[in-house]
Amino acid sequence: MKRNAWICGIALSAAIALANPAWAKPAAPVSAARNTRFVAIEGVKNFRDVGGYHTSDGRIVQWGMLYRSGALGGMTSQGRDAFGRLGVGSIIDLRSASERQRSPEDSLVSDKISYWTHDYVMGGGDPARPQSSPRTAEAVRALMQNVYRTIPRDMASSYRELFARLGTGNGAVVLNCTAGKDRTGIGAALVLSALGVPYPAIRRDFLLSNVGVNPANLRPSLPPYLAALSDEALMPLAGVDGAYLDGTFTQLRHDYGSIRGYLQKELGVGPREIARLRLRMLK
Repeated sequence: MKRNAWICGIALSAAIALANPAWAKPAAPVSAARNTRFVAIEGVKNFRDVGGYHTSDGRIVQWGMLYRSGALGGMTSQGRDAFGRLGVGSIIDLRSASERQRSPEDSLVSDKISYWTHDYVMGGGDPARPQSSPRTAEAVRALMQNVYRTIPRDMASSYRELFARLGTGNGAVVLNCTAGKDRTGIGAALVLSALGVPYPAIRRDFLLSNVGVNPANLRPSLPPYLAALSDEALMPLAGVDGAYLDGTFTQLRHDYGSIRGYLQKELGVGPREIARLRLRMLK
Protein backbone atom coordinates (compact mmCIF):
# COMPACT_ATOMS: atom_id res chain seq x y z
CA MET A 1 0.00 0.00 0.00
CA LYS A 2 2.79 2.43 0.93
CA ARG A 3 4.69 1.66 -2.28
CA ASN A 4 1.51 2.25 -4.30
CA ALA A 5 0.92 5.58 -2.61
CA TRP A 6 4.57 6.54 -3.02
CA ILE A 7 4.66 5.89 -6.76
CA CYS A 8 1.33 7.71 -7.18
CA GLY A 9 2.94 10.63 -5.36
CA ILE A 10 5.89 10.46 -7.74
CA ALA A 11 3.55 10.48 -10.71
CA LEU A 12 1.84 13.57 -9.32
CA SER A 13 5.19 15.28 -8.72
CA ALA A 14 6.25 14.58 -12.28
CA ALA A 15 2.90 15.72 -13.63
CA ILE A 16 3.15 19.00 -11.75
CA ALA A 17 6.56 19.54 -13.32
CA LEU A 18 5.36 19.06 -16.91
CA ALA A 19 6.62 22.12 -18.75
CA ASN A 20 5.34 23.63 -21.99
CA PRO A 21 3.91 20.52 -23.69
CA ALA A 22 3.02 20.76 -27.36
CA TRP A 23 -0.68 21.15 -26.61
CA ALA A 24 -0.23 24.22 -24.35
CA LYS A 25 -1.08 26.63 -27.17
CA PRO A 26 -2.45 30.19 -27.12
CA ALA A 27 -6.20 30.34 -26.65
CA ALA A 28 -8.18 29.48 -29.78
CA PRO A 29 -11.88 29.43 -30.59
CA VAL A 30 -13.53 26.38 -29.09
CA SER A 31 -14.86 25.19 -32.46
CA ALA A 32 -11.37 25.16 -33.95
CA ALA A 33 -9.86 23.45 -30.92
CA ARG A 34 -12.43 20.67 -31.10
CA ASN A 35 -11.07 19.56 -34.45
CA THR A 36 -8.02 18.29 -32.55
CA ARG A 37 -9.97 17.40 -29.37
CA PHE A 38 -7.73 19.62 -27.25
CA VAL A 39 -9.44 22.82 -26.13
CA ALA A 40 -6.97 25.66 -25.69
CA ILE A 41 -7.44 27.16 -22.22
CA GLU A 42 -4.43 29.33 -21.50
CA GLY A 43 -2.65 28.31 -18.31
CA VAL A 44 -4.21 24.82 -18.22
CA LYS A 45 -2.65 21.58 -19.43
CA ASN A 46 -4.37 18.67 -21.16
CA PHE A 47 -7.86 20.23 -21.44
CA ARG A 48 -9.90 18.03 -23.79
CA ASP A 49 -13.47 17.53 -24.95
CA VAL A 50 -14.65 13.93 -24.53
CA GLY A 51 -17.32 14.30 -27.22
CA GLY A 52 -17.35 12.99 -30.77
CA TYR A 53 -16.80 9.29 -30.12
CA HIS A 54 -19.08 6.74 -31.79
CA THR A 55 -20.87 4.14 -29.71
CA SER A 56 -21.29 0.49 -30.66
CA ASP A 57 -24.94 1.13 -31.62
CA GLY A 58 -24.08 3.95 -34.02
CA ARG A 59 -24.73 7.01 -31.86
CA ILE A 60 -22.24 9.79 -31.07
CA VAL A 61 -21.16 11.31 -27.77
CA GLN A 62 -22.16 14.95 -27.86
CA TRP A 63 -19.48 17.63 -27.79
CA GLY A 64 -19.42 20.11 -24.93
CA MET A 65 -20.88 17.81 -22.28
CA LEU A 66 -17.78 16.46 -20.51
CA TYR A 67 -14.30 17.92 -20.44
CA ARG A 68 -11.20 16.33 -18.93
CA SER A 69 -8.27 18.39 -17.76
CA GLY A 70 -5.21 18.98 -15.65
CA ALA A 71 -5.27 21.44 -12.76
CA LEU A 72 -7.27 24.60 -13.46
CA GLY A 73 -5.67 26.90 -10.90
CA GLY A 74 -3.12 28.41 -13.29
CA MET A 75 -5.76 29.66 -15.73
CA THR A 76 -4.94 33.12 -17.08
CA SER A 77 -7.49 35.87 -17.74
CA GLN A 78 -7.50 34.83 -21.39
CA GLY A 79 -8.03 31.26 -20.29
CA ARG A 80 -10.96 32.32 -18.11
CA ASP A 81 -12.58 33.98 -21.09
CA ALA A 82 -12.28 30.78 -23.13
CA PHE A 83 -13.42 28.68 -20.17
CA GLY A 84 -16.45 30.95 -19.72
CA ARG A 85 -17.64 30.14 -23.23
CA LEU A 86 -17.88 26.40 -22.55
CA GLY A 87 -21.10 26.47 -20.54
CA VAL A 88 -19.56 24.67 -17.57
CA GLY A 89 -21.94 23.93 -14.72
CA SER A 90 -19.76 21.69 -12.52
CA ILE A 91 -16.11 21.07 -11.73
CA ILE A 92 -15.20 17.68 -10.23
CA ASP A 93 -11.71 18.02 -8.75
CA LEU A 94 -10.02 14.65 -8.10
CA ARG A 95 -6.92 16.07 -6.45
CA SER A 96 -5.84 15.54 -2.86
CA ALA A 97 -5.90 18.35 -0.29
CA SER A 98 -2.16 19.01 -0.69
CA GLU A 99 -2.50 19.29 -4.46
CA ARG A 100 -5.40 21.70 -4.13
CA GLN A 101 -3.38 23.88 -1.78
CA ARG A 102 -0.67 24.22 -4.41
CA SER A 103 -3.12 25.27 -7.10
CA PRO A 104 -6.55 26.32 -5.76
CA GLU A 105 -9.51 26.34 -8.12
CA ASP A 106 -12.01 28.05 -5.80
CA SER A 107 -11.91 31.29 -7.75
CA LEU A 108 -13.69 29.58 -10.66
CA VAL A 109 -16.79 28.97 -8.55
CA SER A 110 -19.75 31.23 -9.32
CA ASP A 111 -23.52 31.22 -9.23
CA LYS A 112 -23.33 29.23 -12.48
CA ILE A 113 -20.44 26.88 -11.69
CA SER A 114 -20.42 24.54 -8.70
CA TYR A 115 -17.28 22.89 -7.38
CA TRP A 116 -16.99 19.45 -5.79
CA THR A 117 -14.05 17.65 -4.29
CA HIS A 118 -13.46 14.90 -1.75
CA ASP A 119 -10.76 15.14 0.90
CA TYR A 120 -8.39 12.21 0.97
CA VAL A 121 -4.68 11.64 1.40
CA MET A 122 -2.55 10.00 -1.26
CA GLY A 123 -1.16 8.20 1.79
CA GLY A 124 1.79 6.07 2.73
CA GLY A 125 4.29 8.71 3.75
CA ASP A 126 6.19 11.53 2.11
CA PRO A 127 7.04 10.70 -1.52
CA ALA A 128 10.03 13.05 -1.26
CA ARG A 129 11.64 10.61 1.19
CA PRO A 130 11.27 7.14 -0.34
CA GLN A 131 12.73 4.23 1.55
CA SER A 132 13.53 2.59 -1.74
CA SER A 133 12.95 3.60 -5.31
CA PRO A 134 12.71 1.85 -8.66
CA ARG A 135 15.57 2.60 -11.02
CA THR A 136 14.40 1.09 -14.27
CA ALA A 137 11.52 1.83 -16.61
CA GLU A 138 10.24 -1.71 -16.08
CA ALA A 139 10.11 -1.26 -12.29
CA VAL A 140 8.36 2.12 -12.52
CA ARG A 141 5.90 0.78 -15.09
CA ALA A 142 5.07 -2.22 -12.88
CA LEU A 143 4.34 0.04 -9.92
CA MET A 144 2.18 2.33 -12.04
CA GLN A 145 0.19 -0.66 -13.27
CA ASN A 146 -0.39 -1.66 -9.67
CA VAL A 147 -1.63 1.85 -8.80
CA TYR A 148 -4.07 1.77 -11.71
CA ARG A 149 -5.68 -1.38 -10.32
CA THR A 150 -6.54 0.44 -7.08
CA ILE A 151 -7.67 3.85 -8.37
CA PRO A 152 -11.31 2.88 -9.11
CA ARG A 153 -11.86 1.90 -5.48
CA ASP A 154 -9.87 4.82 -4.08
CA MET A 155 -11.76 7.34 -6.22
CA ALA A 156 -15.21 5.72 -6.05
CA SER A 157 -16.87 8.60 -4.19
CA SER A 158 -15.56 11.09 -6.76
CA TYR A 159 -16.60 8.95 -9.72
CA ARG A 160 -20.03 8.50 -8.14
CA GLU A 161 -20.41 12.28 -8.01
CA LEU A 162 -19.19 12.59 -11.61
CA PHE A 163 -21.94 10.30 -12.90
CA ALA A 164 -24.54 12.03 -10.74
CA ARG A 165 -23.70 15.45 -12.12
CA LEU A 166 -23.52 14.25 -15.71
CA GLY A 167 -27.05 12.94 -15.29
CA THR A 168 -28.55 16.19 -14.01
CA GLY A 169 -28.27 18.23 -17.18
CA ASN A 170 -26.98 21.31 -15.35
CA GLY A 171 -24.33 22.42 -17.82
CA ALA A 172 -21.09 20.77 -18.89
CA VAL A 173 -18.92 18.93 -16.38
CA VAL A 174 -15.15 19.39 -16.08
CA LEU A 175 -13.30 16.44 -14.56
CA ASN A 176 -9.75 17.24 -13.50
CA CYS A 177 -6.78 16.18 -11.45
CA THR A 178 -3.21 17.49 -11.53
CA ALA A 179 -2.21 16.38 -15.03
CA GLY A 180 -5.57 15.06 -16.22
CA LYS A 181 -4.11 11.69 -17.15
CA ASP A 182 -4.41 9.04 -14.41
CA ARG A 183 -7.38 9.59 -12.06
CA THR A 184 -9.07 11.74 -14.69
CA GLY A 185 -8.19 9.25 -17.43
CA ILE A 186 -9.90 6.39 -15.61
CA GLY A 187 -12.96 8.53 -14.81
CA ALA A 188 -13.37 9.55 -18.45
CA ALA A 189 -12.89 5.94 -19.56
CA LEU A 190 -15.66 4.78 -17.22
CA VAL A 191 -18.07 7.38 -18.60
CA LEU A 192 -17.30 6.46 -22.20
CA SER A 193 -17.73 2.79 -21.36
CA ALA A 194 -21.13 3.48 -19.78
CA LEU A 195 -22.13 5.35 -22.93
CA GLY A 196 -21.30 2.33 -25.08
CA VAL A 197 -18.10 3.56 -26.73
CA PRO A 198 -15.96 0.57 -27.84
CA TYR A 199 -12.86 -0.01 -25.74
CA PRO A 200 -10.31 0.67 -28.55
CA ALA A 201 -11.66 4.24 -28.85
CA ILE A 202 -11.64 4.64 -25.06
CA ARG A 203 -8.02 3.52 -25.01
CA ARG A 204 -7.07 5.98 -27.76
CA ASP A 205 -8.64 8.81 -25.80
CA PHE A 206 -6.67 7.76 -22.72
CA LEU A 207 -3.38 7.74 -24.67
CA LEU A 208 -3.85 11.31 -25.93
CA SER A 209 -2.37 12.47 -22.62
CA ASN A 210 1.03 11.49 -24.01
CA VAL A 211 1.02 14.36 -26.52
CA GLY A 212 4.05 16.56 -25.91
CA VAL A 213 5.53 14.61 -22.99
CA ASN A 214 9.32 14.90 -22.92
CA PRO A 215 11.17 13.72 -19.78
CA ALA A 216 14.09 16.01 -20.62
CA ASN A 217 11.78 18.95 -19.94
CA LEU A 218 10.91 17.54 -16.53
CA ARG A 219 14.37 17.03 -15.12
CA PRO A 220 15.25 20.62 -14.06
CA SER A 221 12.08 20.83 -11.95
CA LEU A 222 12.31 17.43 -10.26
CA PRO A 223 13.71 16.58 -6.81
CA PRO A 224 17.15 14.92 -6.89
CA TYR A 225 15.95 11.34 -6.44
CA LEU A 226 13.75 11.70 -9.51
CA ALA A 227 16.17 13.82 -11.52
CA ALA A 228 18.66 10.94 -11.21
CA LEU A 229 16.41 8.63 -13.20
CA SER A 230 17.13 8.07 -16.86
CA ASP A 231 14.81 9.46 -19.54
CA GLU A 232 13.59 5.93 -20.12
CA ALA A 233 12.75 5.42 -16.44
CA LEU A 234 10.90 8.75 -16.24
CA MET A 235 8.56 8.03 -19.13
CA PRO A 236 6.27 5.48 -17.40
CA LEU A 237 5.31 8.00 -14.71
CA ALA A 238 5.40 11.16 -16.81
CA GLY A 239 3.00 9.78 -19.40
CA VAL A 240 0.44 7.02 -19.74
CA ASP A 241 0.63 3.50 -21.12
CA GLY A 242 -2.24 1.58 -22.66
CA ALA A 243 -1.36 -1.32 -20.39
CA TYR A 244 -2.28 0.85 -17.39
CA LEU A 245 -5.89 1.22 -18.51
CA ASP A 246 -5.99 -2.41 -19.66
CA GLY A 247 -5.00 -3.42 -16.14
CA THR A 248 -7.71 -1.24 -14.61
CA PHE A 249 -10.46 -2.76 -16.74
CA THR A 250 -9.14 -6.29 -16.22
CA GLN A 251 -9.14 -5.77 -12.45
CA LEU A 252 -12.70 -4.40 -12.51
CA ARG A 253 -13.91 -7.42 -14.46
CA HIS A 254 -12.16 -9.70 -12.00
CA ASP A 255 -13.59 -7.95 -8.93
CA TYR A 256 -17.08 -7.09 -10.20
CA GLY A 257 -17.70 -9.42 -13.13
CA SER A 258 -17.88 -6.55 -15.63
CA ILE A 259 -17.45 -2.79 -15.95
CA ARG A 260 -21.20 -2.45 -15.51
CA GLY A 261 -20.89 -4.52 -12.34
CA TYR A 262 -18.44 -1.96 -10.94
CA LEU A 263 -20.64 0.94 -11.99
CA GLN A 264 -23.70 -0.52 -10.28
CA LYS A 265 -22.13 -2.04 -7.15
CA GLU A 266 -19.58 0.67 -6.38
CA LEU A 267 -21.08 3.82 -7.89
CA GLY A 268 -24.81 3.11 -7.82
CA VAL A 269 -24.98 3.58 -11.60
CA GLY A 270 -27.39 0.90 -12.81
CA PRO A 271 -29.48 0.42 -15.97
CA ARG A 272 -31.80 3.33 -15.16
CA GLU A 273 -28.93 5.76 -14.55
CA ILE A 274 -27.10 4.59 -17.68
CA ALA A 275 -30.24 5.04 -19.78
CA ARG A 276 -30.63 8.59 -18.46
CA LEU A 277 -26.96 9.33 -19.10
CA ARG A 278 -27.20 8.05 -22.68
CA LEU A 279 -30.37 10.04 -23.30
CA ARG A 280 -28.58 13.20 -22.28
CA MET A 281 -25.11 12.66 -23.73
CA LEU A 282 -25.70 10.79 -26.99
CA LYS A 283 -27.19 11.87 -30.27
